[in-house]
Amino acid sequence: MDIVKKRAYEIIQRKGYTNFGVAMAVAKLIQCVIRDEKKIFSVSVEANQEYNLIKGTVLSLPCIIGNEGIELKLSLSFDKQEEQELKAAAKNLDSAYTQIKN
Repeated sequence: MDIVKKRAYEIIQRKGYTNFGVAMAVAKLIQCVIRDEKKIFSVSVEANQEYNLIKGTVLSLPCIIGNEGIELKLSLSFDKQEEQELKAAAKNLDSAYTQIKN
């Protein structure tokens, strides 16, 4: 994760913005699908069942990406405090979404 943060700052320092960083990430995802590379990427996916969250909660989670797109969601383990914090965050996301939707 630190590598990603440092890379973003490096791009901003050189170019003034990071839109090419986003484009590069999308290009790598597309390449992975086309070549059926079966690599792990953190992508936004619905995560309610695995983590017992509010239905429709979307999180950035590690997934194996291949020619079928998301082929497998990898499960993360949390201790009690992390689990409580995740559920609180999911509740906040749901509340924000509900406000925007209405």
